[in-house]
Amino acid sequence: MAMVEPVNFPASDGVSVLGYLTRPSGVTDISKTPLIVLPHGGPYARDHWGFDSWVQFLASRGYTVLQVEFRGSKGFGDEWYKAGFADWAGKPYSDVVDGTKWALSKGYGDPERACIVGASFGGYMALLAATRNQESKLFKCAVSISGVSDLRELLRDRKFFSGWKIAKQSIGTDSDKLKEDSPRTHASEINIPVMLIHGDQDYTVEADESQLMDDALLKFNKPHELVIIKGADHYFRDDEYLKAMFASMDEFLAKHLATN
Repeated sequence: MAMVEPVNFPASDGVSVLGYLTRPSGVTDISKTPLIVLPHGGPYARDHWGFDSWVQFLASRGYTVLQVEFRGSKGFGDEWYKAGFADWAGKPYSDVVDGTKWALSKGYGDPERACIVGASFGGYMALLAATRNQESKLFKCAVSISGVSDLRELLRDRKFFSGWKIAKQSIGTDSDKLKEDSPRTHASEINIPVMLIHGDQDYTVEADESQLMDDALLKFNKPHELVIIKGADHYFRDDEYLKAMFASMDEFLAKHLATN
């Protein structure tokens, strides 16, 4: 197993944010490894210290992995939990970016080979980062798995959430803001390769979220790949679907972040 250690970093507004850093086994100098930033789903979820199959898979391929307990995560108090309500593109996103910059400044990964990978809300973070990457050039690629591309579409589909009332409160209802904060709206601004992976039996974040993003990226001739895994649900619960998702992601990352 690769070693997982808790870390803390200062956000741009001075708040201390918890994260987890996983170093690939057998690597003495992780400053030369690609960095995978892996924001969790939810947003009202969190990561934990311990075994995580996604993290260990990525580390086994030679990547350093950073997980960020951004504002909006649960388990850190009510104020932290509600900081992302109706503003998914606000503090949750800026905490992920601040964590990435901090990790690279500390030598926890190669600044020329950082990629953001996420599932569900984490997939939304990955797509959002891809649309906001023009000036910072922080990320070299993005992978969205079961991700959200259009917040208005997600709000219309909220009936699929087991707790749809809290989901509605979390997403927000301001149509103009939801449009502005939707990666699909800004597909023309993407300047890095993007991979979209979705199960066709996903009834939490429907596959049309990735298909709509695919259409937008095609319209603007942006480099990307769309993989629809037949039979897979939102969580890729069965091994065959998880393996198919990992294999697609692995090939994409190897192409764009070639490990030494």
